[in-house]
Amino acid sequence: MVDAAVQSFHAARAALIEALQLEYFCDDLEPPMSAFGWDVQAFQAFYQSGGTDVPSPAALPAAASPAPAASGDDPALMAFLSENSAISHLSSSLSGLSWDECAAFFKEGRPRLLAELSNRGVPLAERQKFATLFAKATRPAVAAGQPGGGRPQSPPFEVTPLDVPGVVRGGEEVDVTRYQEQVLRDGIPAREKGLFPPNDELLRLLEIGGWKGCTKGLLHPTTDGAVAFAPVQSGWACGEGAVEHGLDLRWFIKPGLEDKTLVAAVRFGENARIGRGLKHMSVHGGAVETCLDEATAELCKSKLFPAAATATITFKISKPLQPHTTYRVHCKVDKELQKDLVYEISGKITSVDETVTFASCVAKMANTDGLAKALGNA
Repeated sequence: MVDAAVQSFHAARAALIEALQLEYFCDDLEPPMSAFGWDVQAFQAFYQSGGTDVPSPAALPAAASPAPAASGDDPALMAFLSENSAISHLSSSLSGLSWDECAAFFKEGRPRLLAELSNRGVPLAERQKFATLFAKATRPAVAAGQPGGGRPQSPPFEVTPLDVPGVVRGGEEVDVTRYQEQVLRDGIPAREKGLFPPNDELLRLLEIGGWKGCTKGLLHPTTDGAVAFAPVQSGWACGEGAVEHGLDLRWFIKPGLEDKTLVAAVRFGENARIGRGLKHMSVHGGAVETCLDEATAELCKSKLFPAAATATITFKISKPLQPHTTYRVHCKVDKELQKDLVYEISGKITSVDETVTFASCVAKMANTDGLAKALGNA
């Protein structure tokens, strides 16, 4: 009984610390040894100050008594909320919802739980906090027995089929014109955790220069059993997923197929550094190469053929790139190596004024649908 209580205490304390690290953007800040006797307000004061304020528990006001649970509230869920100060204010919004219901939603996938929270009027940022903390609270303990330990893996996430008329994959309708129409129509969605400051100079110049902002699209399943192009919400090099690990690439094209160039603005975040928080470290080469790989591929998809694959690519990083700095990306189609099938595309990352080149690449892009048809007819 005592062991279980101790484990519960340590789990709640760890969840509180993680929530405050998320709230105040300091996930590398750990509390001192003296924090063992702190209450919630002491932890909050410590993280709010960035670690400079190490409060004395005796000097802090006594915590207010928790409000009695409303009739019909689930005790387990209310206890979870009260133990996590970052989401404790959601108790009224989640009144009537149970821990088991949340677990069932989460088992269907994080988006299902987020959708339920959205239906209850919980703002996006608060939904994300709740889902993150809930995931950690329900995650099985790490098992030892191998370097780094291990834990049971969740089933792969799959997108929900789109309720729109689809087309047959590999058919004539899946062409570059249709893909370009989609990316131009959807533009660049607002990014919740974007790395660009307001009124970024390069973004403004591209917008007024006749360039149209786009974000990555891919074929998604549709409810009629076919496919349709749609924006990718998150991935390694696009959307919120890329932003979270330090890459915010916003690319632009000119409508039509005549102009075969792409320009982009890119900023790297702290998580793209070789070592996060180590100010003498530059952006990791893998992040730089990802940026160029993505930009050359999107030029190919939007101007040549959407079923594009990078057959080969070579990189040259001439100078270190720094986080929290806007850079310009420029890509162009250089050579037709095999009509409608294989093309050479080059790309580079420069300063905004294009006077300094930091990195460059040369890629050979292949039309996978076209090659499959050519081989099938051979």
